[in-house]
Amino acid sequence: MKLVENPDRTIVCPPIWCAGCGAGLEQWPVAGFQRRQVTEAPAPPPPRVTEYVVQSKQCG
Repeated sequence: MKLVENPDRTIVCPPIWCAGCGAGLEQWPVAGFQRRQVTEAPAPPPPRVTEYVVQSKQCG
């Protein structure tokens, strides 16, 4: 699927430590990023059940 421009929710996942030396990265500027999106389809609505009660009558 193509990425949407305005997702319903965005979660930013910054790295916390350098994978090489273990130093903290909170103070460093963002050097790049990748966008990935998960599209979740809502569950279908439950079926709608209509009951018809057919009556019979007898003339007196």
